[in-house]
Amino acid sequence: MLKRAIKFLLILFIGTGSVFGQTKHPKDELPQEKVDFIRTIFYEAVEDEDKNDEMYEYIENALKSHPSNPSFLTAYLGASETLVAKHSYNPYTKWTYLKKGLVKIDDAIRKYKESLELRFLRFSILHYLPSFLGFSKEREEDLITLYRLLLKKDYSEIDFEVQTGIINFLIESERLTSKQIKELEKITIAKK
Repeated sequence: MLKRAIKFLLILFIGTGSVFGQTKHPKDELPQEKVDFIRTIFYEAVEDEDKNDEMYEYIENALKSHPSNPSFLTAYLGASETLVAKHSYNPYTKWTYLKKGLVKIDDAIRKYKESLELRFLRFSILHYLPSFLGFSKEREEDLITLYRLLLKKDYSEIDFEVQTGIINFLIESERLTSKQIKELEKITIAKK
């Protein structure tokens, strides 16, 4: 399931011609090739622990050369830490890295609360976690924010095709009400 979500992310961010390329967060000045590399290797890291180690090291080095700690790097470093949790067999290690990674993603989201990419990154991780772990509030917050941002039909950050993919993922998550589903479906139908 997580691999499906991450594959979806990769298709959205890389497969559509790096739709986020020209619209990085205002204060995050990263070369597009770094952004694309991180998104690509993140997909590979979901199933390959060695790729995750490579990604983690790459992002740590990128953060050293970008002392402003761009939110994109912070969020994906956190996502890498959640993958350490996924790949680990030790329950303590799983829990420690999951929390550590989500804190970093939270920090990035606090800087850019309206970022569809960062919200979707966190939601796609939290969606697969059981409620008893205590992240339901953040997952619900992301769902509400994603829904609200999608209803704006603002394609300046993310184009229609990508937003349609996010809409489909949210519908398939079975976390929306039937009214919310109908509203989002109107967007995809109206644009066609």
